[in-house]
Amino acid sequence: MARDDYNVNEYPQDNDSENIRLDDDDLAILDDAENDSNKVVTKPPAKPFQLGYISVFCIIINKMIG
Repeated sequence: MARDDYNVNEYPQDNDSENIRLDDDDLAILDDAENDSNKVVTKPPAKPFQLGYISVFCIIINKMIG
């Protein structure tokens, strides 16, 4: 997988205009891990499939009741 194939979400830091990004060292680690069968690389689900705050809250309440 090429470096351009990584789908990296960017989030603002504490109301700062700069975004969190992967640097070259992090991308090299990901490249190595993808080619090594002893390492696991996971990717987060797309935005529509992520759990929201209300869903997480409901799961916690459900576990407390049950």
